[in-house]
Amino acid sequence: MLAKNLKRARRNKEYSQEQVATKLRITRQALSKWENGHAYPDVITLKLLCDLYQVSIDEMLKNDEILEMKQKEIGLKEEDIEPSKKEHVKNDEFLFIIVVTITSCLIPFLGVAVSLLVFIRAIKGQKKYSLSIKLIVFLCLILSLVNSFIILNNIYFHIGEATIS
Repeated sequence: MLAKNLKRARRNKEYSQEQVATKLRITRQALSKWENGHAYPDVITLKLLCDLYQVSIDEMLKNDEILEMKQKEIGLKEEDIEPSKKEHVKNDEFLFIIVVTITSCLIPFLGVAVSLLVFIRAIKGQKKYSLSIKLIVFLCLILSLVNSFIILNNIYFHIGEATIS
């Protein structure tokens, strides 16, 4: 499938084999062998081809039969191949939690509820959150409580205000 992907990507960019060969300083025959599945480019050349065609290496290698056979031969499973994507999702969730919590601090009463819910989830949840995330959420909860108290004090309680009769 790499061969088909190489050919398709080149045609999508409307390059001739000669143009690509000249740009990458390789022979047209080498490019032809890669596009016909008789050989594979080395890693550096594959990266250069992907850059030239503006395609990711993952996309270029997608559905490559030889690569899939090799993965099966050495016993790689799907979950072994893509751990970085799982880590990326985990980081996105942490970032989302922090952004929502900090943003909620700007709206005092909502901030108390959101920060409290996120803090409880961080402590009792199944997922493990780092100490820094728990600390940020806790500080946002405290800040939201203080802001809410200040607003309530100004409206209802008037604690600390002197009254002159």
